[in-house]
Amino acid sequence: MAHVTLPQMEEKIARGRLIFSGLVTVAVVVDPLQPSVNPWLTLMGSAYPLDADFLGTILFHLLYSTLIYLAVRGRGTTGSRFASLTTSTDVLFAAAVAFVTEGRSSLFYPFFSFAIVESGVRWGLRRTLMVTAASAALWIAMIALWVPDGIIFYLMRPVYLMVIGYLVGYLGEERLALENDVRTLEANEQRLRIARDLHDGCAQVLAALNLQLESCQNLLRAGHTDELLADLRDLQKSINSEHDELRAYLRSLAGVGAAGATTTASDPRIRVRLDLDASGALVDQVLRIVREGVTNIRRHAGAYAAVIQAASDATHVQISIDDDGRGFASDTERPWSILSRVSELGGSLDMTRQDGSGAHLTISLPAT
Repeated sequence: MAHVTLPQMEEKIARGRLIFSGLVTVAVVVDPLQPSVNPWLTLMGSAYPLDADFLGTILFHLLYSTLIYLAVRGRGTTGSRFASLTTSTDVLFAAAVAFVTEGRSSLFYPFFSFAIVESGVRWGLRRTLMVTAASAALWIAMIALWVPDGIIFYLMRPVYLMVIGYLVGYLGEERLALENDVRTLEANEQRLRIARDLHDGCAQVLAALNLQLESCQNLLRAGHTDELLADLRDLQKSINSEHDELRAYLRSLAGVGAAGATTTASDPRIRVRLDLDASGALVDQVLRIVREGVTNIRRHAGAYAAVIQAASDATHVQISIDDDGRGFASDTERPWSILSRVSELGGSLDMTRQDGSGAHLTISLPAT
């Protein structure tokens, strides 16, 4: 089962809103209510006129839908605040359509319905009921404004909307629960596969290395120095080979290709400067990034010297990693282990590539 990520979900909702708005605009313009708009049509539709306020509201919604779609498609704008803002705007547009038509058109029904459906898709039952309640309250307010003496005759219409909202929210909640179950099953299956691979590979090699170390101890006790050195060299080769295979396996799990930099272990001079005032959890993550930077420099950079600095202020933690080694082969090649950790923390990683001048990484992490 292919999971829809949050950015993909927001793009689908934005595309659906744009298509919905476009269809409504076409329906309003083509609807034969005003021969001045469609002089070639003579049929009559419903009783409300297509005035400037109504048409302007529909066109403004089309502009709003287009801008939201372009924003999501171009910059990947997502997040709970963005979702709440667009949903609230959709509800207000439904109320605006109801207001400018003075209830003489049922066109505001699908506008309210769209806001309810997108809430069900995003959040499930609870938030959908909140959006439904807000929509019904706005609808009742419009009814009170139009027919204050006959409001009792129209109260069932918002009730129907609330019934629809409950059904959509319930189905959305069930979808989220089923998707969570599928993800749990897939995670368990992946953990089982990883455990099996590690048992058949790494664990078996460690067991063999343990036997080799025991043999080395016996050679040392017997004073067979030459044989001991030969076995230690073989042992080192086995460890290096297993280390490379394990790193390749981890990279395959992370979904990245093989490292472009050649593995050439060295022991450069590394200067580390830390000036941090942040939470313990964030400091721990920063130290892990620094540690991974040191490992990468020693194994891949071929550098003679490097400088790693980390400092914090009220809003961000800035980390820089610079060395005088071979650098990266291209602008798209980045240390995946550092990049994945930075992305998980909501930060950014920028890389400056200059041929022959080493690698230069700048990392920014939010302090909260």
